[in-house]
Amino acid sequence: MKIELGVKVEDLMIDLAQVVPLGMLVNELMVNSLKHAFDGQPNPKIVIEIKKEKNNRLFMKYHDNGKGFPKGFNPEQKDTLGFQIIRSLTQEMRGDFSVLGEGGVTYDFSFRLPDGPDKQVDK
Repeated sequence: MKIELGVKVEDLMIDLAQVVPLGMLVNELMVNSLKHAFDGQPNPKIVIEIKKEKNNRLFMKYHDNGKGFPKGFNPEQKDTLGFQIIRSLTQEMRGDFSVLGEGGVTYDFSFRLPDGPDKQVDK
């Protein structure tokens, strides 16, 4: 199966303490897409966007155009290993996320970047 991958990442610096869990998070999301999303999908596609937001935050959007979640599936009430990993890595990076499962699956993440000496802190 060929999967189109679109990646749009701004040129930015990410602390090593966050780049490792970020990489693990992207890996978990892609594994979930490969395992669950594309059965019968003629043109599978994954899009990842990462950019820096105001107030020293990192935003990541992950989207696949797969079949989405099954009817009645509520990801916020699921305690599967995949969602435990996603929640844990997001918390490790001092972030939060939302997920939609219609028209594929879309995750929106927002992470607090580590404070640097010249960075303004939002409280």
